[in-house]
Amino acid sequence: CTHPLADDDRRSTYEGPGVSGEEQYSGAAGRGGASSRDVFNDEDVDDEVVYHEFKREERGMKLKERQRKLGAARDGFSTEEALLYEQLSGLCRDAAWTKSYVASSLLMTKELL
Repeated sequence: CTHPLADDDRRSTYEGPGVSGEEQYSGAAGRGGASSRDVFNDEDVDDEVVYHEFKREERGMKLKERQRKLGAARDGFSTEEALLYEQLSGLCRDAAWTKSYVASSLLMTKELL
Protein backbone atom coordinates (compact mmCIF):
# COMPACT_ATOMS: atom_id res chain seq x y z
CA CYS A 1 0.00 0.00 0.00
CA THR A 2 1.34 3.45 -0.81
CA HIS A 3 -0.81 5.44 1.61
CA PRO A 4 1.32 7.51 4.04
CA LEU A 5 -0.50 6.09 7.08
CA ALA A 6 -0.27 2.51 5.86
CA ASP A 7 1.96 1.63 8.77
CA ASP A 8 -0.49 3.43 11.08
CA ASP A 9 1.76 6.12 12.51
CA ARG A 10 -0.96 7.01 15.02
CA ARG A 11 0.09 4.22 17.35
CA SER A 12 2.23 5.08 20.30
CA THR A 13 5.90 4.30 20.08
CA TYR A 14 6.32 4.28 23.87
CA GLU A 15 7.46 0.98 25.18
CA GLY A 16 7.71 1.31 28.95
CA PRO A 17 8.11 -1.51 31.42
CA GLY A 18 5.78 -4.33 30.46
CA VAL A 19 3.75 -2.35 27.93
CA SER A 20 4.59 -2.33 24.26
CA GLY A 21 3.23 0.30 21.91
CA GLU A 22 0.88 -2.25 20.38
CA GLU A 23 -0.58 -3.25 23.78
CA GLN A 24 -0.95 0.36 24.85
CA TYR A 25 -2.73 1.25 21.62
CA SER A 26 -5.09 -1.69 21.83
CA GLY A 27 -5.95 -0.88 25.46
CA ALA A 28 -4.62 -4.04 27.02
CA ALA A 29 -6.52 -4.22 30.29
CA GLY A 30 -4.85 -5.58 33.36
CA ARG A 31 -1.47 -4.05 32.60
CA GLY A 32 -2.20 -0.52 33.69
CA GLY A 33 -3.77 0.51 30.40
CA ALA A 34 -7.34 1.71 30.28
CA SER A 35 -9.91 -0.87 29.31
CA SER A 36 -12.79 0.02 27.04
CA ARG A 37 -15.09 0.03 30.08
CA ASP A 38 -13.06 2.71 31.85
CA VAL A 39 -12.90 5.11 28.94
CA PHE A 40 -15.83 7.50 28.61
CA ASN A 41 -16.13 9.84 25.72
CA ASP A 42 -18.62 12.46 24.64
CA GLU A 43 -20.55 9.90 22.59
CA ASP A 44 -21.22 7.79 25.71
CA VAL A 45 -22.45 10.88 27.57
CA ASP A 46 -24.62 11.87 24.61
CA ASP A 47 -26.10 8.36 24.47
CA GLU A 48 -26.92 8.53 28.17
CA VAL A 49 -28.53 11.95 27.79
CA VAL A 50 -30.57 10.71 24.83
CA TYR A 51 -31.60 7.63 26.83
CA HIS A 52 -32.78 9.74 29.78
CA GLU A 53 -34.61 12.14 27.47
CA PHE A 54 -36.29 9.18 25.78
CA LYS A 55 -37.35 7.75 29.15
CA ARG A 56 -38.67 11.15 30.28
CA GLU A 57 -40.67 11.54 27.05
CA GLU A 58 -41.97 7.98 27.40
CA ARG A 59 -43.14 8.71 30.97
CA GLY A 60 -44.75 11.93 29.73
CA MET A 61 -46.63 10.09 27.00
CA LYS A 62 -47.82 7.45 29.48
CA LEU A 63 -48.95 10.18 31.87
CA LYS A 64 -50.87 11.96 29.09
CA GLU A 65 -52.50 8.67 28.09
CA ARG A 66 -53.55 7.98 31.68
CA GLN A 67 -54.91 11.53 32.04
CA ARG A 68 -56.85 11.11 28.79
CA LYS A 69 -58.34 7.83 30.00
CA LEU A 70 -59.18 9.35 33.39
CA GLY A 71 -60.85 12.33 31.70
CA ALA A 72 -62.88 10.01 29.48
CA ALA A 73 -63.94 7.93 32.50
CA ARG A 74 -64.96 11.07 34.41
CA ASP A 75 -66.96 12.36 31.44
CA GLY A 76 -68.69 8.99 31.08
CA PHE A 77 -69.45 8.90 34.80
CA SER A 78 -70.87 12.44 34.72
CA THR A 79 -73.08 11.55 31.77
CA GLU A 80 -74.38 8.39 33.44
CA GLU A 81 -74.92 10.26 36.72
CA ALA A 82 -77.04 12.91 34.96
CA LEU A 83 -79.08 10.20 33.20
CA LEU A 84 -79.66 8.37 36.48
CA TYR A 85 -80.75 11.62 38.17
CA GLU A 86 -83.32 12.23 35.41
CA GLN A 87 -84.64 8.68 35.68
CA LEU A 88 -84.90 8.80 39.48
CA SER A 89 -86.64 12.18 39.31
CA GLY A 90 -89.15 10.73 36.87
CA LEU A 91 -89.62 7.68 39.10
CA CYS A 92 -90.28 9.88 42.14
CA ARG A 93 -92.77 11.93 40.15
CA ASP A 94 -94.44 8.74 38.94
CA ALA A 95 -94.54 7.39 42.51
CA ALA A 96 -96.23 10.56 43.73
CA TRP A 97 -98.79 10.36 40.93
CA THR A 98 -99.35 6.66 41.59
CA LYS A 99 -99.88 7.40 45.29
CA SER A 100 -102.45 10.09 44.55
CA TYR A 101 -104.17 7.82 41.98
CA VAL A 102 -104.41 4.97 44.50
CA ALA A 103 -105.67 7.36 47.20
CA SER A 104 -108.36 8.78 44.90
CA SER A 105 -109.33 5.26 43.76
CA LEU A 106 -109.77 4.14 47.37
CA LEU A 107 -111.78 7.27 48.15
CA MET A 108 -114.10 6.64 45.19
CA THR A 109 -114.46 2.96 46.15
CA LYS A 110 -115.34 3.98 49.73
CA GLU A 111 -117.96 6.45 48.50
CA LEU A 112 -119.50 3.82 46.25
CA LEU A 113 -119.90 1.38 49.09
